[in-house]
Amino acid sequence: MDVAPPCPKAPRPEAPTAAEFPGCTPVRLPREELDDCELRFEYWDAVSETAWVCEPVSPYHESPARCLTGLDDDPLLRSQRAEARAELARELLMARGIAVGADFPGVPGFAVLPVRVIAAAAAACTSQADFRERLRR
Repeated sequence: MDVAPPCPKAPRPEAPTAAEFPGCTPVRLPREELDDCELRFEYWDAVSETAWVCEPVSPYHESPARCLTGLDDDPLLRSQRAEARAELARELLMARGIAVGADFPGVPGFAVLPVRVIAAAAAACTSQADFRERLRR
């Protein structure tokens, strides 16, 4: 059996500079803190885990601060996010051979739980009931 040679690693683009984000300040923001971050940032670099934060508001950025978080107030977007989180959890449980009922997820406040909490519960649970219990803690 012939094995294909490994793909060459793509060159990493240069890290962003302050000139690319005027009015922003670089802040270290690990991936696991992204869901809970309340800062308003223009860009997040996954390799360096750096967010370009635009707080306080400057002439380069619209006012009020955190106006992008207002998107969460849209009922359609909130509904779509809840559906996406439920689908993620459903797929994680089913991939582990755990049966999922029609009333899934069935946890009050599920739509606003951080994705990392949902994923951790899905990875550790032994049943749908156990998944729900872990999310309620």
